[in-house]
Amino acid sequence: STLGKMPFNDELTDGGPLIFHAEPHVDPTTGESFTCAVQLKIDLENYRMKPEYVVFSVEPTESPQPGAELKRRLITRIETEYPSPVHTIGLTPQFIVMIQIPYPLNWDGMLRAEGKWLMTGEYEGNLNDYNTWQPERPTIIHLIDRVTGEHTEVFETDPFFFFHIVNSFED
Repeated sequence: STLGKMPFNDELTDGGPLIFHAEPHVDPTTGESFTCAVQLKIDLENYRMKPEYVVFSVEPTESPQPGAELKRRLITRIETEYPSPVHTIGLTPQFIVMIQIPYPLNWDGMLRAEGKWLMTGEYEGNLNDYNTWQPERPTIIHLIDRVTGEHTEVFETDPFFFFHIVNSFED
């Protein structure tokens, strides 16, 4: 549950903000929290966005008090041309399962919806203002070692949409 605003004290946002954070998952044995977000990095040489996923955790030794600064542990970064928000991740004792669906960010729609909100205070947007379904692209499943950040497997499968992973197993 949300305890309050928790400012971060680390370098994970160097190069651009983190947006669309996945729901964190807490390891029931260690208490460590795992999640990921999309980082909006800007490639100034080529005048374009160069987004990537940032996968990180928060150790259970960090203070849970509202207002206390937290340090995140970077697990890995995954470059992508077509970032889609990750709503949730899967967690096993050894791996993080991150599923990238073919519903990438729609930069124009996002800027229009947010710009209107900033200028007028009115928001009439919906999920499709921020994303565009692209069924011609595969769904990509990233299997990431929780300790080393190594991408042990990357699978491609038919496109599908989902919000929650119910369970993850290593067998």
